[in-house]
Amino acid sequence: PTIDNNCANETCIEQDDWTCLCDITITDEVGFSAEPADADTILSTLTVGAFEPELFGSDYATGVTHSSDSSITIYHKVVGVYALDTIFKLSDEFGETIYLKNIVSNIDIGNTTKDYFVPPIRAPLNVRNPV
Repeated sequence: PTIDNNCANETCIEQDDWTCLCDITITDEVGFSAEPADADTILSTLTVGAFEPELFGSDYATGVTHSSDSSITIYHKVVGVYALDTIFKLSDEFGETIYLKNIVSNIDIGNTTKDYFVPPIRAPLNVRNPV
């Protein structure tokens, strides 16, 4: 949104200093509610990195090997429950071990109830392995 497009057709609020002030809403959803099919499915869905579950002590149950891909390990806080805090250990496209949190975050900018609002096309922030 810019002043030139009327703060995205009044989706945001024009400020006195010729800038736009937009409400931002972040919603988090569970990426997988059951075991995902394979590593490619995990890599294409999850983008938020996680720390190694061992760093959390006994908070996480021992990792469970994926039923059809032994290179994937799944860590649950509650055994067998796929929740926001579930962590997947797998290799990325470069062969590096990464940990991904079972979370999909969506960011809404401005008042998205207006039919003509088109969110800006930007690449989402990706943090795969924060360590």
